[in-house]
Amino acid sequence: METHVSFHNRFDIELIRSGKTIQKGFAENIVLEKMYSKLCNYEPYFTNINFGKGNGTTLPSRTTLFNQLGSKAAATEEVIKAFPMSKWTKKIQLNPEEFVGETLTEVGISDSASYVLTHALIKDSEGNPLSITKTELDVLIIYATVFIELRDSENIKFNKFTSYNRLNGSIYQVNGSNYGLYLNDLLNYFFGGVAVNSYAYLSSVRPTNYIGTTNVDDIIMNSTVTPDVPNRKIIYTGRVPVGTGNGKEISAIGLSGALIADISTQNTVEGMIIGTGDGAKTSFEISNGRIQNLTIKIEGSITTGYAINPIAGYKAIQVPFRYRWLKSVTSNPTAIYELPNKLYNGNKIYILPSIGFDTTWLLMFSDVDGEFVIHYLFRGGGDYDLKVTADGEYIKTGSSYSSVTYLKVSDDLTLTETTNPGTMITPPVSDYLSIQNSKICVVEPEAKYEIVFDTPPPQSATITADFSIPYFLKDENHILDYEIAIQFGEGV
Repeated sequence: METHVSFHNRFDIELIRSGKTIQKGFAENIVLEKMYSKLCNYEPYFTNINFGKGNGTTLPSRTTLFNQLGSKAAATEEVIKAFPMSKWTKKIQLNPEEFVGETLTEVGISDSASYVLTHALIKDSEGNPLSITKTELDVLIIYATVFIELRDSENIKFNKFTSYNRLNGSIYQVNGSNYGLYLNDLLNYFFGGVAVNSYAYLSSVRPTNYIGTTNVDDIIMNSTVTPDVPNRKIIYTGRVPVGTGNGKEISAIGLSGALIADISTQNTVEGMIIGTGDGAKTSFEISNGRIQNLTIKIEGSITTGYAINPIAGYKAIQVPFRYRWLKSVTSNPTAIYELPNKLYNGNKIYILPSIGFDTTWLLMFSDVDGEFVIHYLFRGGGDYDLKVTADGEYIKTGSSYSSVTYLKVSDDLTLTETTNPGTMITPPVSDYLSIQNSKICVVEPEAKYEIVFDTPPPQSATITADFSIPYFLKDENHILDYEIAIQFGEGV
């Protein structure tokens, strides 16, 4: 499996005198080969902006400016994390007393003052070469913007997490520390974060249902991570051994917090033993889901004297958001509740209290095109007690032995604290949500199959099933090797 990440760099230069911009320059980079040694090793790449006065033909093989004048540590000006395109703008400022009389013609970004990772010549708005001469009256500001494109393909989806607390306009703070949601871990690296971790997840979750980190039914493997600088790749490889993950249905593979890919494929299962006759029993179960083209045999001979009955089952799929701050959880089901008479942009709204020590974290989210979008995080006192008014206008969190918070829900989903509104009701516990393995999970219905024969199969008769399935079924007879490659390239 291979996914592509595009990378691009632009510069905007302003010469300012007496508070007015008197000259502007622009520059579009080429990404130098040395950049990929940084990206493929998840190393810092954007701490400095370097500038010079040389000219020539920019080549990917270069590592320095033509004639460098200086370098400065760059300060963040703007961060926009979005999909598919994100950008990070940083700037440096040359003060009036600095580099007086020098003429700037070239720029680049780097993590060092001694080399560059991108290289561009300054031009005017018409694309003509431009020289900018600085005097003792001028302030010169150089903005460098890095654009990162993580674009979904038909089979590969990048993880997406967005949230803020509308009560205070930012991710919730507790004791001065930010507590909120991760965004994409690969995207976070490009904004100065650390490497995407080495864990791969082989899962039955389809990407259309998946925005979060892991499904509780995943096979989790620690991968070998290999930088392939000449080919501009990071490669994750691993092997699921014979004794691991047997019985798991695998139709997707992903990297924790970064991406997931649909690897659904049609596979054939032949001769699966589903039971042995005793002359009386007529009902036998096939534990696999989503089967197709079923053939039942008794002692190797095809039979059609049976009926197929679906058996209600459930598969736990993680609600697509994850927590830095969810620490102490239970395995007990908790309440998920649809607010009556409340729609947001045409979408139903749900509320859920998550359990963490003696604190209630109230989540309000909606299902938008198959993706859960969080609208609020709210910290209340007490345990996971949750009550609402019958019309869903008010929400109560907290418990009788700790602080209680009453919230009023407006039509635009603004939450405001209010006094006790009166009669509250306790939402029923749902079969479709539980907390497992420190992850909040939606439990999706999934059909198993019961084979009911018209007449009981004979004593000691072996009953087998042949069928096809749209996933890999891991068993004790097979290993499973995987490779995930992140391919870097230069954007437009």
